[in-house]
Amino acid sequence: VSSMASGRLIGGMQRLPSLPVQLVAGAAATTLLLAPLLFVHSLVGISAVLFFAGAGVSPALIAGFALAARLVPGSALTQALTWAATAIGVGFALGSPASGWLVDEKSINAGFWVAITAGAIATLAALVGLRSMGHLYADPGESTESTRQV
Repeated sequence: VSSMASGRLIGGMQRLPSLPVQLVAGAAATTLLLAPLLFVHSLVGISAVLFFAGAGVSPALIAGFALAARLVPGSALTQALTWAATAIGVGFALGSPASGWLVDEKSINAGFWVAITAGAIATLAALVGLRSMGHLYADPGESTESTRQV
């Protein structure tokens, strides 16, 4: 529900930062909003944290797919979006059993570290690519010079 609400909020905004900045912000928000999982010890607490952590998911997905669409020629659009969707699926396919194994072998908090670590890696990857992504595309109506100052 929070992912849908944040997606609608972001989608309705008139002025937004560049897509690379939105990607970093969405990934960082998801990571930071997952961190409280390490401190809650009840199902209600976990549910509340996950409810709010979802708020970063939709903006990150929107920015990520929009970047994938903008960074490739039109003839490669389907392939770019398929690669992006496949990467998400692979992340779930690898993260779910890793988290389950850690919960079984260590503790529930150890399992939460998988999601938090994945979010941190996504945030770092977006930060590393921030400068180059800004140079590779220009928002409509934005000058090339302002795009370079990502």
